[in-house]
Amino acid sequence: MEPFHVRRQAFLDRAAAAKPRAFTVAELFAQEFPLSSEDRLEEISTDTWSPDLFRDAARELLSLGGLKVRLCDQREQMPARTLTTSFKYNDYDNCLDRIAQGERLLVAVVLEGKELIAYGFAIWRQPVPDIDIIDVDLYSRRSVGLSNRVFINHQEFSVGVGHIVVDALATGIHTTIKVDATTSSSRFIFKSLGFVRQPREKNPCLLWLPRKPT
Repeated sequence: MEPFHVRRQAFLDRAAAAKPRAFTVAELFAQEFPLSSEDRLEEISTDTWSPDLFRDAARELLSLGGLKVRLCDQREQMPARTLTTSFKYNDYDNCLDRIAQGERLLVAVVLEGKELIAYGFAIWRQPVPDIDIIDVDLYSRRSVGLSNRVFINHQEFSVGVGHIVVDALATGIHTTIKVDATTSSSRFIFKSLGFVRQPREKNPCLLWLPRKPT
């Protein structure tokens, strides 16, 4: 697995070399789009796989990639961001402020050396904690090669740093957890780690990780 600075430079080089192309309407309709990982996983019987497959692959990626994961609920526990990473959302600094103001959050951070490459946080709402944001650095996603693999029924699925974040939060929260996962890629992560829709839930984005009472 390539280190962060190599992945980042390779991404920037590809972006600089890419030439935009205009497609006609006919070409767009003619394109065949492959099934998403979420759709492919949904088509496989749950009797043939277990969330443990993805959990184990995430923890193996953590070890093989030389990464570290940390759970934080105090501002002083949270590492500083650097200017070399690029996140989709701007919620990390907001987490710092919310914790400083007394809001109860649980934050999972993934570090590669000194680089903060992913984070996610859950809010301790009642009666069920809610995972709010999962954000992975642009240069550290499955699409750029920082991933592990799981094979089910001869199909390959990739496991990335987002899985590490969700697994860490699920490990730190011992009650039922819910999430409103609005993209197919995020729903794949949550579903592969055991999150499910409730029987009469109409919103396909609202998923729950049920826990048996102890």
